[in-house]
Amino acid sequence: MKECDVCGTPNLRANNYCTHCGNRIAMDNICPFCGELNSDDSSYCSNCNKQIRPVSIDSFEKLFTDYNKLLLAKAEISDEDYSKLLSNIFRKLKFSKIAGHTPKEKILSIAGVFAECRPKARGEEFGFEFGHVLYYDDRLDDSVQIATIIHELTHFLLFDIIESLLCDVFQVKQSSTLEGFVWYCLSNDLALMNEYCAHTVEGRFIPHGY
Repeated sequence: MKECDVCGTPNLRANNYCTHCGNRIAMDNICPFCGELNSDDSSYCSNCNKQIRPVSIDSFEKLFTDYNKLLLAKAEISDEDYSKLLSNIFRKLKFSKIAGHTPKEKILSIAGVFAECRPKARGEEFGFEFGHVLYYDDRLDDSVQIATIIHELTHFLLFDIIESLLCDVFQVKQSSTLEGFVWYCLSNDLALMNEYCAHTVEGRFIPHGY
């Protein structure tokens, strides 16, 4: 990435002009770890030998660099960008056949496009998600199971949306480090938002006043 010397907006290395202010960008390739200025075609820093623009973020050291913090602070996601991101996530449905005779079977078929769904028969919670697996209590009435599957699927999709946004901001591929960071945020600082989204979506598919 190259930072505009006028407005400070990060631009792709291929850009000759700033996408924000239109200023012609100098051929800068600054190491996010040590700040060394490298030639524009360098992949590794000439000073610290670390990868300047990693294909994926495989450590928290790479994730929490000042450069990535700057990218995140200045990130602007337009409605068009967000719509494209959602289209990419839900594109799987276009190539999947929704099977089943009952509402529950059809809901499981839809949820199975995005995550593995497994019944559970112990514990007090109606369901939970762990990694790429959604668990639901199959001892409950079908209507409650359906609401639970929708609830847990919303958690999973929210995770997918946030991870995809971070990949776009940092211009990297998905990685276990990014996954761990997003899961931590959704389980701690963003836990209230996470549950609010899940309950709101769930509420759109169950009888009023349930």
